[in-house]
Amino acid sequence: MRLTSKSGARHSASDMAQLQRAHDLCVELGAACQPQVEYDVDPRQVAAAARVTAAKLLAVQRRAAERAVSKAADVVRKLQRDGTIFFITDNDSARVKRAERKVFDRMMTARRDNR
Repeated sequence: MRLTSKSGARHSASDMAQLQRAHDLCVELGAACQPQVEYDVDPRQVAAAARVTAAKLLAVQRRAAERAVSKAADVVRKLQRDGTIFFITDNDSARVKRAERKVFDRMMTARRDNR
């Protein structure tokens, strides 16, 4: 195994030379190096695998987002059944103000009860 240096590397050229000497001495004393393995990889296969992985990740994220939206929708439906919130349209400003006031009053009552 040969250690190489590159521009902007962590170690200077003299450091790399010392590391290489230390490595060579260890090998002389019986240390075994893992042989470097070179793989014959087609870049098109790597690109295809990356696309498949990206597609899988997107599918996982989409399912997670769908679950989150579903949970949020369940909460909204529950709050609507309880009368805490309503469907809001542009014409519902008075209704919204009443709902906000109702929620505010409930919060203030709960705050007083906790004292």
